[in-house]
Amino acid sequence: MAAFLQAFSELPQRILWKWEGSTLPGQPKNIKTAKWLPQVDVLGHPKVRLFLTHGGLMGTMEAVFSGVPMVAIPLFGDQFHNVKNLQDEGIAVKLDHMSVTKEKVLAALREVLSNPSYKENAMAVSRAFRDRPMSPLNTAMFWTEYVIRHRGAPHMRSAALELSWYQYLLLDVIAVLFVITAASLLTLYVIFKKLFHLLVSKPLHSKAEKKKMN
Repeated sequence: MAAFLQAFSELPQRILWKWEGSTLPGQPKNIKTAKWLPQVDVLGHPKVRLFLTHGGLMGTMEAVFSGVPMVAIPLFGDQFHNVKNLQDEGIAVKLDHMSVTKEKVLAALREVLSNPSYKENAMAVSRAFRDRPMSPLNTAMFWTEYVIRHRGAPHMRSAALELSWYQYLLLDVIAVLFVITAASLLTLYVIFKKLFHLLVSKPLHSKAEKKKMN
């Protein structure tokens, strides 16, 4: 925490921090803490420049929706995959939580704040994310009503639900491929072994015949 507080204290921007306590130890003047913050509303504010996140799915989707670039510190699970996707889109900088220092935090924050490409990329991804025929709520309502209208919509059920576990995991296919591969290797082994014996035994027979002739 000290690394973040020291880094934040050197920034001219004001910072909102969700914190359960009353104040942070050694809290800089440019940090405002609160036990709860309306994250969607905060991210949607036009003056928000950056979102510091652990890379959780909901938080990153909210930031993407609002076109806010990020500095991400993944900790476990899908967070690493989420952050990798954000990096690939050019809308986030990743920090390693095992080696966080004031200098690294400050460098990551300044990179995103000073490089306009992160904001431009975030806005481009946001426009693509928002470009849909219906809002997420209307989409959820449509498909809920669709399933009700069609009595569970059995025609949309995945065929995978009817497979046994070994078929679903393709173990039967893997077993067949394994047998074919093993049989092929065994056949090649037998062929090469016979060829080797033929090639080795032929010179021996020739030498034996020469000795008899002498």
